Amino acid sequence: MDRILNVRTNTLHKPRTDTSEQRTECGALLHVPRDHVEEVSGADFETTAAVSQCGRCFEDGGGY
Repeated sequence: MDRILNVRTNTLHKPRTDTSEQRTECGALLHVPRDHVEEVSGADFETTAAVSQCGRCFEDGGGY
């Protein structure tokens, strides 16, 4: 898994690398149900107009 996609908002996030309760670097998905979240490969998934990157997880992102 390279990225986490919130399918409700179409926003990509970076996953956490520690054992924290949070799934993402920014913590924005802490209270989002698991059925609204997909694990995707960054190599196979490019951002498009319909999908944005989280502004807290990525320097060039615009979401949240």
